[in-house]
Amino acid sequence: AVLMTSPSHLARAVQDFQLQDLAGAGNGAEGYIASGLSVKPGGGESEFIDLSFTGPNPHDCPKVLNAVVVSYMKYLQESQ
Repeated sequence: AVLMTSPSHLARAVQDFQLQDLAGAGNGAEGYIASGLSVKPGGGESEFIDLSFTGPNPHDCPKVLNAVVVSYMKYLQESQ
């Protein structure tokens, strides 16, 4: 959960998915994503993560979630 919200991970998601111009982001896409992103690890031995994004523009939400998840999956593939 900490990795998914780290500045370096969010910067990678923004770059890989060209999210610099999100409608609600203003001047900083990473900060915009960080402020609306919620990551909750599953309890106990669960491998599930509850990930949500809330922002003023509903069209941004699926783009942001997809970018964060796919970038995280790429990171896992590269590091293992």
